[in-house]
Amino acid sequence: GAVREYRRGLDLDPDNINLLNSLGVTYALMNRGTEAQHTFQKVLDQEPSNFMALYNRGLGEQANLNHGKAVHYYLRALEVYHQDDTAEQNVLNDLSYQLGTAYFYNKEYEKSKEWLVKWYNNQDDNRGRGKCCRYIGISCFHLAIPIEAMTWLQRALAFDEDDAEALSILGELYLVEKEGNDIALKLMEKSLELEGNDRQFMIRFARGLNVCGRYTDAIPILKNCIKSSKFRAAAWFELSVSFKGLKKYKKV
Repeated sequence: GAVREYRRGLDLDPDNINLLNSLGVTYALMNRGTEAQHTFQKVLDQEPSNFMALYNRGLGEQANLNHGKAVHYYLRALEVYHQDDTAEQNVLNDLSYQLGTAYFYNKEYEKSKEWLVKWYNNQDDNRGRGKCCRYIGISCFHLAIPIEAMTWLQRALAFDEDDAEALSILGELYLVEKEGNDIALKLMEKSLELEGNDRQFMIRFARGLNVCGRYTDAIPILKNCIKSSKFRAAAWFELSVSFKGLKKYKKV
């Protein structure tokens, strides 16, 4: 119904920016992403510095997993942001969060951490702000900042105890930082209970088993990972560690 009304309005006033933005948002809410993006682009063709259209285009690109393009539109939106505009003020907070996550999925971990830590510190709702902790923690892991990574991943699990990736990475960090092998293995094992087919988690758990001398337990997990071309080399290497630990040198 909203689409019909917006279209009627645009029949009378085809270049009405507010109607076009509203129509684009409605398309997005209906999961009609292509039409939404086309509509927002119509706004930008007329008004390249339209904050809301830039922000919404960023959301659309992010929904389509085009994270680099999403970053581009979010940054452009920030360049034209008007502090005295109430509507823009209302979405600035979410834009900062979305920019941080777009950087994360684009593997720009330093920038992701910078934006999301800033976003986290600006939130009044202690519970709601927990949703960004996994991204910060995993970013710290990739940036080789283990102590910070552990702190943020612990916060992430307080927010969502079933975050399989946070569990797996935190388990690895506990092993590396000698925070307790038993709890490390339990964390990685739980990640596999949640996401049993994720071979990255399987490799990580098997590596932990090798570190703890449980070579026999690691071998079947690693043999499963050999089936994946992406993880085959890592699986062969860890298998060699397992067989060396069992003193089966011919297999090494």
